[in-house]
Amino acid sequence: MKVKMAGIAHGLVMISLSATGFGAEPSETLPVEDSEHPEVLVNADAKTRLQMAVITPRVALESGKEYEIRVEVKNPSAHIEIVYMPGLTLRPIFSPNKKDLRPDEYGPPIVFGRMAAKDERLNFVVLMGGDSYARTYRWTPPDDGQVTFQAVYLNKKNGTEIGLKVWTGEIRSQSDAIKIAGQMKAEQGTPANADRPRR
Repeated sequence: MKVKMAGIAHGLVMISLSATGFGAEPSETLPVEDSEHPEVLVNADAKTRLQMAVITPRVALESGKEYEIRVEVKNPSAHIEIVYMPGLTLRPIFSPNKKDLRPDEYGPPIVFGRMAAKDERLNFVVLMGGDSYARTYRWTPPDDGQVTFQAVYLNKKNGTEIGLKVWTGEIRSQSDAIKIAGQMKAEQGTPANADRPRR
């Protein structure tokens, strides 16, 4: 699946927002330059067409190693969807194997997110049909056990700040539980000839 990163969509949003007035009532259409259709419909319905997925490594995880987890928000529809980027967060739910673990041994729960810019126009990204907004997070397992990654997109901004109607609501997505092995266990479980070239 091809992912169009936020940088491409940022260009669209800055062009379109500069041509949009900042009236009290947000518009339901978005002007698009160099287009056969000068105004494109923005999804202003009570329901969104956005889809979200959490993409995790396809390898066995080892404690102490850093891994990348990606969250993708995709617009599969023909209408434009506008995403409030600071509304996306990712939380790893880590369950250690230790029975005598203190609740605060690994510190407070981690929540990954994006800081909001003071200029609200910089916090929105326009997704045309087929576009995706993706963010990559890095997480290091502190110990052996298992982890589940929970992504939440929560937007309370209706678009008044940018002069466009923006869907408000919440979308959730969760990965499968992933096992984490300690470094010694992971090395013991590796075949002796795993690094040798195959003939």
